[in-house]
Amino acid sequence: MSRTEQTFNREVVINTVSKVGTIVKIVVANKAGTSDNIACINGRFCAIESKLAYNSMSQLQKTFMVNVVRDGGLSVCAKTLEDVEWIIDMAVNNKAMEVPESWEPPDFDL
Repeated sequence: MSRTEQTFNREVVINTVSKVGTIVKIVVANKAGTSDNIACINGRFCAIESKLAYNSMSQLQKTFMVNVVRDGGLSVCAKTLEDVEWIIDMAVNNKAMEVPESWEPPDFDL
């Protein structure tokens, strides 16, 4: 049986994060690119995008996640349990993420 992104999100991301913090699955957002899940772990704002190994993030999703990091939060594109454990470790141990100075969001015609 193949795992769907929705199943991975529920069984791995939400179940794992809910043991150490608060997590909400975003069903409808008024901003395109908003991550699938928004969490608070150890007082840290975390954006968690769930993807299967063969899927990639859109430019809008990447821009959202970079903006979260620039504002002091944490973000991850979770494709494995290890990715989820990584963001939990970052939050619990109060580690910071950095965005390369040269990164600029692309221009979008919305």
